[in-house]
Amino acid sequence: MAPQMRPSAMRWWMLMLLSLGFVELTLNWFDIAAAFPQIGAQFRLGVPELALLISLFLAGYGLFHIPTGFLAARVGLRRILLAGLLLESVCGALSGLAPNYAALAVLRLITGIGGSLFVGTGFAGVTAWFRGRQLALAQGISGGAGFAIGAAIGLYVWVGVIQALTWPGAMMAGGAVGLLIWLVNVVWLRFPAEERDQLAAQNLNWTSVGRVLRNRNLWLYGLSTLGAYGAYFTASQLMAGYAGTTLKLGSAAALLAAVIVLAGIPGSVVGGILSDRAGNRKLFIVGAVLLVGVSLLLVPVAGVVLIWILASVVGFFMIFGFAAFTSVPGDFPDAIPPPDVATAEGLLLTILAVGGFLVPIGFGQFVAVSGYTSAWLFLGVVTVLFGLVGLLARDPFKTLRTTGQSTVKEVPR
Repeated sequence: MAPQMRPSAMRWWMLMLLSLGFVELTLNWFDIAAAFPQIGAQFRLGVPELALLISLFLAGYGLFHIPTGFLAARVGLRRILLAGLLLESVCGALSGLAPNYAALAVLRLITGIGGSLFVGTGFAGVTAWFRGRQLALAQGISGGAGFAIGAAIGLYVWVGVIQALTWPGAMMAGGAVGLLIWLVNVVWLRFPAEERDQLAAQNLNWTSVGRVLRNRNLWLYGLSTLGAYGAYFTASQLMAGYAGTTLKLGSAAALLAAVIVLAGIPGSVVGGILSDRAGNRKLFIVGAVLLVGVSLLLVPVAGVVLIWILASVVGFFMIFGFAAFTSVPGDFPDAIPPPDVATAEGLLLTILAVGGFLVPIGFGQFVAVSGYTSAWLFLGVVTVLFGLVGLLARDPFKTLRTTGQSTVKEVPR
């Protein structure tokens, strides 16, 4: 098979555009958390009602991953990607105008659907430009660093925006930033010429959809990261509270959440570079998950110093392995052609959504029944056991060598 050519300057420019999309995704996902005190006071809400707003976003986000792949195949990858950016940004802005809790709840559900439309197509867009060369690095920069930067802005920078504009103005500001990113992508986002026709609108091929859903390796890699994904979101939101009460860290405990999120930025880049250079995906996916699991097992015995180290390890290695994880669909060219990558990414993300929903619930039940020690052990054991499932998967690079697929070569622009 002849090498596929990608203009080097063009593909990095496209990566920047797609990375901005991931920043928009998590900014309009997490900015509402910083507004919870004001929202709760205005609508007279308790913790259960505020927590439901998070769950409603995740419900829309999780349920639409696979349908997003179907829509991308039917309508076109670029159209669905842009529709996702637009829908999430508009509904994020409209959240600030919600007259009551019911309207806000509906808007958070639709905002999550918009995020789902973008995320799978965003990973597929990166794959189109970086297939076969520096793919994990590119996925790490976009879906790893971009994701973490948006989350950090939403969780921390937006506290100041809320203080300046109140929560309705801050939500509208987040949506406005998203609309600007959407407009930039409307004007400049393109896909490589040799894949453009395949990624454009076409009749939905149910045979190819079935082939993706029956792909054994996708299921194995998805299951391998299911526990770690749920544990990551649990730790990022609840480790600070645990450390504050158990280790008496006081106000400094709140920084643990920032450490977990921000550690993913260098983790995504380092993981992507090393995975690409090593020519191995399975080692980096499974190895990173196991390191996260072991770190969680150590939390109950951690003191003031070790808890900061463990938070850093969890944040760094979760996104370290995620860069390789999101590259998997693009590394199976014999089984997953370009039009099917969005559906394949959707399948992986749907499997992870199960962990994102169930694992925090399990953690909460263990805390209620037997305390934090058993809850952290639950997180660690679930992460490790699911991680070991990945050892049964086939490494994508073995497929590349077996089928003789060529890597993508850069050419000067």
